[in-house]
Amino acid sequence: MTYSKPSHICEHTRKRAHQLGIDLVFLPVGSPHLNPIEQVWKVLKRNASPIVVASESAFRTLARRLFNTLTDRLGFAKSWIDQFPVHICKSYLNH
Repeated sequence: MTYSKPSHICEHTRKRAHQLGIDLVFLPVGSPHLNPIEQVWKVLKRNASPIVVASESAFRTLARRLFNTLTDRLGFAKSWIDQFPVHICKSYLNH
C-alpha cells in the first residue's frame, strides 16, 4: 500500500516491488482510512500514550509488544478492500 507520491511510484520502485512479489496499491494522498496499517498505528499510539516507560529499551519493548498484539488481530485488515472507492479499484486493476 502506498500513497501516490513521486518516490513511491517511480519506475525503480515499481520494478523492485515486482521483483519482490509485492503488489503496489496506489492510494489517494490523505486517505489513511484506506490503509490498514494506519489503523494499527492509531490504536498503538492511543494504547501506548498513557504508559510511562523508564528507558528507550523499555519503550521499544512496549511498542513491539503492542504492535504484535494489534497485528495478530485480523480485524484491522479484514474488510479494508471493501472501503475502497470503485474508481480506485478500477485504477489498481488497470495498472
